[in-house]
Amino acid sequence: MPAPINSIGCVNCFFVHATCVDVVSQSTLVVHIPGILTATSKPETIGVSNECWQAILHHKQKRITLSLAKDPLIMGKILFSIRELTKAWKEARVAAGSPPKSNAHRLLLFYSVECGLKAAHLKRSNKTILDAETADQIGHDINKALDLLRAGAELKLPLTLDLNSLSTPPPNPKAILRANNRVDTLNQIWRYGGTLTAPTDADIALKLVAINNWIEREI
Repeated sequence: MPAPINSIGCVNCFFVHATCVDVVSQSTLVVHIPGILTATSKPETIGVSNECWQAILHHKQKRITLSLAKDPLIMGKILFSIRELTKAWKEARVAAGSPPKSNAHRLLLFYSVECGLKAAHLKRSNKTILDAETADQIGHDINKALDLLRAGAELKLPLTLDLNSLSTPPPNPKAILRANNRVDTLNQIWRYGGTLTAPTDADIALKLVAINNWIEREI
């Protein structure tokens, strides 16, 4: 049996700023979700609990009226203040070292830059809270953040990042090419132990240090 639907909202849902499901009639529901409900939607991607999701699927056989959530505060993300982002920028910058000695240190350098750019963007926008809409606008793309801040092309990272190739094990080894990765995968590359070949890890670190120097003048 699907879980009962409470028109006031479901305490199991990941967001609490809006009603999860409103029972309008026996055949119509209004579902408040931060996105489009499709046949392939997963509960974790729209911010509802599994219990509510089962109830939604059960009633979908009749009819569902969608009411898309516009408020960025209910997008299922934790909000952070400009003060917290600035603190994170400073602390990660120091922890990364100068120059960073390993990719683990460079990863901290990356996150310091990401936090600093988002803090600078909030300051430019006269905002004090990093909401989901702003966070999603930048994501992990350093170049996109630099573009939003009109920081100058000389600070931008290369558009693509190359890693060495891998191969599958015998008896039928196949090469796995890892070239032309997007710049917004840099944190993933360093987080999982990858090593850049072109540009090198040290090359990117130098660019990130230059960006941090620019951030220091902005915030």
